[in-house]
Amino acid sequence: MKVWMVLADFEYCFVSVVSELRVVLLGSSWRQRSAVGNLLLRHDEFDLLNKSQTSVQKRGPPPKNRLWVTNTPDLQADVTADRLTHFIRDITAACAPGPHVFLLLLQPENFTEQHKNRLESVLQSFSEQAFNHSLVLISTSQAETPELMEELMKNPNIKDIISKCGNRSMWMTRSEDDPNMKKREELLKTMGQMMENVKHLETGNIMAENYEEEIKTALQNNDLALAAEKAQEYVDKFNNVCLNIAITGESGSGKSTLVNALRGIRNKTQGAAPTGVVETTMKPTEYLHPEHPNIRLWDLPGFGSTRFPADKYLEYVEFEKYDFFIIVSDHRFRENDAKLAKEIHKMKKKFYFVRSKIDLNIQAETEDDPEFNEEKLLKSIRENCTEELQKLGFESPKVFLVSGLRLHLYEFKDLWKTLEKDLLKLQRDVLLLPLSNISLDVIQQKKKSLESKIKWFSAASAAGAAVPIPGVSEALDLGMIIEFNLHCLNCLGLTRKSLKRLSDVSGVSLEDLRAELKWPLSGVEITKALMLKLLSMSATYITAAAIEEGFRFIPLTGTVVAMAISSTNTYRVLTYVLNSVAEDAQRVFMKALD
Repeated sequence: MKVWMVLADFEYCFVSVVSELRVVLLGSSWRQRSAVGNLLLRHDEFDLLNKSQTSVQKRGPPPKNRLWVTNTPDLQADVTADRLTHFIRDITAACAPGPHVFLLLLQPENFTEQHKNRLESVLQSFSEQAFNHSLVLISTSQAETPELMEELMKNPNIKDIISKCGNRSMWMTRSEDDPNMKKREELLKTMGQMMENVKHLETGNIMAENYEEEIKTALQNNDLALAAEKAQEYVDKFNNVCLNIAITGESGSGKSTLVNALRGIRNKTQGAAPTGVVETTMKPTEYLHPEHPNIRLWDLPGFGSTRFPADKYLEYVEFEKYDFFIIVSDHRFRENDAKLAKEIHKMKKKFYFVRSKIDLNIQAETEDDPEFNEEKLLKSIRENCTEELQKLGFESPKVFLVSGLRLHLYEFKDLWKTLEKDLLKLQRDVLLLPLSNISLDVIQQKKKSLESKIKWFSAASAAGAAVPIPGVSEALDLGMIIEFNLHCLNCLGLTRKSLKRLSDVSGVSLEDLRAELKWPLSGVEITKALMLKLLSMSATYITAAAIEEGFRFIPLTGTVVAMAISSTNTYRVLTYVLNSVAEDAQRVFMKALD
């Protein structure tokens, strides 16, 4: 008899607690892990008999398909360090952006110190925090009794692993006649409660470390082509991480203006989200960032309008897809705003209150009283918004005063600092680079993030030098340098299109902005000839290139020397490019404030 059965009309008990749940199964046997995975999914997704050599992820059935279960391959007792690294990398790729819960299956009859050490090695390879995400599931043919549990806890290996996992453990009886559906509900409830205290385990650093280890191994084996491939693969993975940001609130609150501002686009220009005093957003509308299409801003219809009633709103806008919400109001936060925030909170997603159109409030006060105190007005608006939200049930709400037309003014910088704390590192890095240059500090943060990428580009350059094909080294070096230069210009807002948009938004002429550019490749079309001409002015580059040409066709030792010179040289050139572009960005930012 199957260990899984359909339980009619059963709703996922974790839906009211979390928006999604990613579970990784570890320990025991493939068959037992598959049985538990099928139980959680309420469907025979995993094949009990045919083992997989790689991690396999399956998703719960619609419409409540917010559960992902990853089954892992069997890990041998004498696992090597290389095999463990591959095992961790395999799990990381399967359950990106990271697991919420590790479910550790233990068969107490034969759970040895070796089994315990193997599980601990896996968790420690992720991070020490992985134990906070772990739940022990004791799987045995005997029914649970206090006496039996006491007896099992005499096993020091079982006692130790449960203790390291925060004393979180459950009992599941293995029985062909018992589908364990009640145990399923208990499991989901327990895992949902675990998620109330921790976010999912972040794997961005693990992914980077794994790629670095692969590149190091490839270089040690003189497989420079593989090193280059892995370096480019990591850059591509980072660039393809998507972030979905929802902008919502009542109709006419300035949602669409904020969407345009976050994309660096002026209202009423080509590609801008439509704005107006009446409802202009008829459905959830996706707007991609012009230079960073992996950043997706969603202009949502006004919450609680007659066209989009509150009780159907979250279902209509497909709530689950968004990483966080910005709730916008241009006057006072109302009951509908509070209702929406509470629903978002129930689903364990982040939301931020933004009081918009602050510039219009200040303009109106200036016309009435030219000598008014701006800081006093801002304090009054902030306190009023806070009091309104407290009356609606929020104990200590944080409200950010923002102008969609002037992001660098008022409190958008504070909103960004809050997002830095709340978002996972990978999300934070992805959001930082497309962010408008709202301050010199943000420009410095972008520069630091770009600096961390230089080693990946340099690794690819080293591989090109080692391939004995005429022209490959030059083409690869220049290609990498051109690619990185374009990336820096995009991130720091110095492409031709970016400068034009900045001119439109700031009111400073394009000619005045361009006059601040000192780096010859800022704001122009970059060609190989132009880049080569610029680099040829560097004596260091010419000398390194000459040495490289002298060794590139000598096997073994020559290959190693050429690789080192090319890598060092490329690193220096890319650092020079980044410093030059960042200095231009600072000058342009200051000019735009005039």
